[in-house]
Amino acid sequence: MKRFFAILPFFALLLLATSCEKHIPPQEDLLYEIELLYQPHPDSAMRILDTLNVSLLSEKERAHYCLLRARTNQISLKFNAETDSLLNEAENYYANSNEYYFAALTYLCQARQASNTGNGHDVILNYMLKASQSIEQCQNIDRQNDVERLRHEIHEHLGTTYGMCGYFKEASEHLSLAYAFYAENQEYKQQMGTAVNLGLAYLGLKEYDSSLMCLKNALNTAEIVGDSSQIAYYHHIVGYYCLYLYDFTTDKDEKYRLNLLRQSLNENKAALNIRNGKQKEDLPTIYEGIASAYYWLNIYDSTIYYAHKLIGISSSDDANNKLDRAYKHLYRSYLAIGDYENAAKYADLYIKSDRGNNADKQKAIAHVKEEYDKQLELQRIENEQHLKRMRLYLLIAILVIVLMAVFWMVFHYRKNKEVEVLKLHDAQRQLQTVFKQVKQNSQEVLEKRVMGIYLSMDENRLERIFEDFESVYPHAFEKLETNHPELTEQERNVVVLSFLRFRAKEMAELLGLTESTVQKYRSNIRKKVGNDPISEVI
Repeated sequence: MKRFFAILPFFALLLLATSCEKHIPPQEDLLYEIELLYQPHPDSAMRILDTLNVSLLSEKERAHYCLLRARTNQISLKFNAETDSLLNEAENYYANSNEYYFAALTYLCQARQASNTGNGHDVILNYMLKASQSIEQCQNIDRQNDVERLRHEIHEHLGTTYGMCGYFKEASEHLSLAYAFYAENQEYKQQMGTAVNLGLAYLGLKEYDSSLMCLKNALNTAEIVGDSSQIAYYHHIVGYYCLYLYDFTTDKDEKYRLNLLRQSLNENKAALNIRNGKQKEDLPTIYEGIASAYYWLNIYDSTIYYAHKLIGISSSDDANNKLDRAYKHLYRSYLAIGDYENAAKYADLYIKSDRGNNADKQKAIAHVKEEYDKQLELQRIENEQHLKRMRLYLLIAILVIVLMAVFWMVFHYRKNKEVEVLKLHDAQRQLQTVFKQVKQNSQEVLEKRVMGIYLSMDENRLERIFEDFESVYPHAFEKLETNHPELTEQERNVVVLSFLRFRAKEMAELLGLTESTVQKYRSNIRKKVGNDPISEVI
């Protein structure tokens, strides 16, 4: 017993030393917390990752660390050699483990890396198929919501990759699943992008109506979000594809195809109006879409106007993409309206541009030049006949002078009469001006009187205000009720008080209503009868 008490202090010291050691939280828990942070705040996630002592991590934690660091890099658009190395290290671990969720996430990141570093579609598709196989093996894990979110993200990217490879049926199947998931969970940004890619897949399947419907769904989603730049962008995308469908639906009836042109024109103009001088980078394509729609609608003056605007804002970088079609629209439009000189000018610029089929261009230019030569020949013949016409014009001029002399007296007489009529009209206008001034003065006096009544805080001030109003405008209430029976009594009261320049707050006080109710009455009045129903009764 004495020996036990002798060694007891040593056990106490050992226990105290152990309790004083610094507590280190599980690194895997910390990595999971960072995983929740990297999407909204990649810079903050990276700063926390930089503070970790990598040498203390287990092999599993090291793989998780590499995956998080690589994905944070990708969110920050850093598709560099460091990201490649991190993803390869994560893949080496997860490919040989039963961590199927992280394996799927790693393959998805590898696919994104391959897409942004210029690898072929087959490499991207291979990674996406591995990601799909891995996520389908996730069963009975705690992070089921994360699994579902990742599963549909993989559906989205796998469908997009199938579309790039030309497998449009497979693309539409995967993208439809992703779109339904994003729509159900109101993830609008992903929903918009998926709708566009699904529209492209249907386009590849030649299901044109479904394609256009998907693009309109993307536009509707952008309007829900309320981002004006996104709304403008999707208006433009819908307009662009309406024009695209016009070119490729030659088997449809003409009414259907003309409706596509009108839709394209309306959507591109909506995009142009929403931009309102901002986001000018897409203006060339918008102007091109509007010019193309006007051309195929045979509205050549508008085609010329927007084609010139396109030329005015196109830089040398996009000259090959936009100016070629602008020149084409211009030479064809000028040719259609018979301006052969400008047609030849822009035909020459069109043939000198780098894009398009040169044989077709040469054929088009030959036609323009032929028409231009014919015009020059007609001009020469016209010049030869000019002198003959001048002699005729001289005889006609002499005859006109004689006739003018004959009619001079008549003209002078009628002029005097017109002066008298003008004087009479001036007198009438002056009388109308005086009448308007009197009416305006009466209006101002009335407004001052009723405001005085309002400020008097009298109990029956509303009745007194209306009595004063009817003293200036007799039977106005009866006329208002007769002309607009759809208005309620309170709405007619709001009409009169608005005419007397009372504010919504003052009207609410007079009528014993809330200010929001008065605003509602005003809205109802505008819907029923417009903005100025009282002008008919005073």
